[in-house]
Amino acid sequence: MPIIQANPDYEPQIRHLLRKGRHIFASFGNEDLTTLLEKPLTLLAEEKGSVWGFLNIEIEERPPTLPSAAAQRAYLRALVLAQGRSPSQDIPLLMEAALQTLNRAVAPLQIIVYGGETWLTKPLLAMGFDLTERVEFLALDLTRYPTYVAPPPTVAQLRPMHPNDIPTVAELDATAFEPLWHFGVKDLWELMFRSRLQVATIDEQPVGYSALSANGTSKGAEAQLARLAVSPTVQGQGIGRQLLIDAIAYARANRFAVVSLNTQTTNQRAQKLYRQLGFRPTGFIVPVLTKTVALSGLD
Repeated sequence: MPIIQANPDYEPQIRHLLRKGRHIFASFGNEDLTTLLEKPLTLLAEEKGSVWGFLNIEIEERPPTLPSAAAQRAYLRALVLAQGRSPSQDIPLLMEAALQTLNRAVAPLQIIVYGGETWLTKPLLAMGFDLTERVEFLALDLTRYPTYVAPPPTVAQLRPMHPNDIPTVAELDATAFEPLWHFGVKDLWELMFRSRLQVATIDEQPVGYSALSANGTSKGAEAQLARLAVSPTVQGQGIGRQLLIDAIAYARANRFAVVSLNTQTTNQRAQKLYRQLGFRPTGFIVPVLTKTVALSGLD
């Protein structure tokens, strides 16, 4: 029952497994598989020439703005089992092989799993992963939203984010969120290409920002509030409300039907703001599992 390092030569077998597998967790697009197979921590399990398991853990290039005391972050991108395999037995086999591949050392690594059904989460919890958070999805139906919403007091000035804002905003983001959720410079550049980014400033200094992304382009499509962050130094002054109402107004003006977002179930301040402005739970809640281990880095 060998578990080996995968490579692009195995792409046909893995694509077959992704189509025919019984248990599939795949946090990547089909077009990304080739690149994924070139990553260091991509494992393949086979028996008698037949592939029965596939696992990828992607270690993030550490953002410079991630606090120095925070563990290096890594994300489970894929875990797939063939028909007839046992998650309770085979997931630990794959995960232990991954940990052995990394080798024990001093530097901590936090393995993060966003979402997953019971077949995945139960074996991981048994292996020592923690249920760190639950992320709740909410939505605002713009077709029923009031035609006029009184603007909040103008505490900050809002303007589009510029490329030269990104380093400063990344530092702001690190103060506004725990390391698990931090967006670094690379994340913000990606958001800039696919989102409407607005910066809130006081005395021309960024103190908050929002990111609104489009899901679809036709009339009635959905806009997603991908980020809403306010510096802790000015929280509670209404800047988050300013940014949120601005995002809603933009979505309405561009004929979106829905604005969706997600936030931690424990983030009571954000939950209160969203509900006050008409967002309602969709019933979809995603678990976030983490496990921090002392591992050596990969080249």
